[in-house]
Amino acid sequence: LAIPALPAGLGSYRPCPHEARSAAHRTGATEIRKKHRPFPRLRQSKPLKALIFVKPSPPQTVNLDTQKPGNLEGSMMAESLDLVTARSAVLFSSLPRPIADSILQRSATKSFRRGETIFCQGDTAQNIYVVLDGWVKLFRITPTGAEAVVGVFTKGRSFGEAVAFENVAYPVTAEAVTDSRLLLVRTSLLTTMMRDQPEIAMAVVSSTFRHLHSLVAQVEQLKAHTGAQRVAEFLLDLCDVECGSCTITLPYDKTLIAGRLGMQPASLSRAFNRLEQLGVKIAHNQATIANIGQLREYMLEDRSAPWKKAE
Repeated sequence: LAIPALPAGLGSYRPCPHEARSAAHRTGATEIRKKHRPFPRLRQSKPLKALIFVKPSPPQTVNLDTQKPGNLEGSMMAESLDLVTARSAVLFSSLPRPIADSILQRSATKSFRRGETIFCQGDTAQNIYVVLDGWVKLFRITPTGAEAVVGVFTKGRSFGEAVAFENVAYPVTAEAVTDSRLLLVRTSLLTTMMRDQPEIAMAVVSSTFRHLHSLVAQVEQLKAHTGAQRVAEFLLDLCDVECGSCTITLPYDKTLIAGRLGMQPASLSRAFNRLEQLGVKIAHNQATIANIGQLREYMLEDRSAPWKKAE
């Protein structure tokens, strides 16, 4: 059976004009949606919480030279015992009370652990220090690496005045012998206040002279006193009574005591043995003096007296 061929043009489907316009409209709308499709919506099971972003404030800087008394963290504003101790230092005891309090309120305190370095030999001098609690030693390192103790300071003593205003390096190293608390007085503050209050300059000179006098006394001890006499004077300085008996606590280890007195540790042990004849007994870090007056007489004795008696 032969199937008759269809007339030309009848083998393909031609939509009517209405259908053609509808198809074109749908196609164009799809292309437009593809080009201008918005961001897809987020499907959240729970509503989003509002986020609040706070712009961080810039770090605040404090001009210490213009800081008002009592506003500096770590200042001396409420520490009555510290104020009494600081005022007893030569640097502040010779100043009028209002000037001294103004400096103290603009200074800060800092704590140091035992063995912690406060400043090193060669560091630029920027502060004057007052010991509020504990013990601090100043020392130099010799070319051979040995430690030469220059001074040991305790409560109410100050150090660092001599080089503070020359903008030079510290000639010594400072180290906390025990857990200590220090008052740090900035030299820039004192320099600014000196222009209007010259009494501060006189106080610095007085404090520096005190240190010079102490160094002269150390030279005298080394030149005119025996090792045992230097130890006797050291023990007498720790006594809180003038006569009778007394038991004292050695403030730091015997190695530092030997260095402070210009002795070797073996020489210090021999000096303690010599003082046992005068009623001095050493047990660990305790020293018991049976007769303070007798020990003082021995300390003041001329080192050449035995030779004069032999003649």
